[in-house]
Amino acid sequence: MAVKKQRFEAVDQANDSRESGRFATRLPDWLAYLYTPILPLLWRIHLRRQKVIYPDGRDVLVPSGYVAEVVATGFNAPDHCAFDDQGNCYVVESGRKITQPPRILNLF
Repeated sequence: MAVKKQRFEAVDQANDSRESGRFATRLPDWLAYLYTPILPLLWRIHLRRQKVIYPDGRDVLVPSGYVAEVVATGFNAPDHCAFDDQGNCYVVESGRKITQPPRILNLF
């Protein structure tokens, strides 16, 4: 309980300092401020993997008696898998960067 109370007190103090007019500098604010001017330069950099990485079920740590298998590949950033009542599998991708928007894929 003491840790939670200290965290709430720290948040309250930070909010009070902002409301009182004092400037409370935080690291994320500074990083965003410094990052903004170089952002157009970073957009021009296109890094590509030099080696193709193939998924392998043996790379996944599972409890004893279970096995992980690769059943589908070619996703950009899969986040979730769900099944409907007919047994269809839906994969949700979060999208990657700006060029690939989030999407839901229906796998048969």
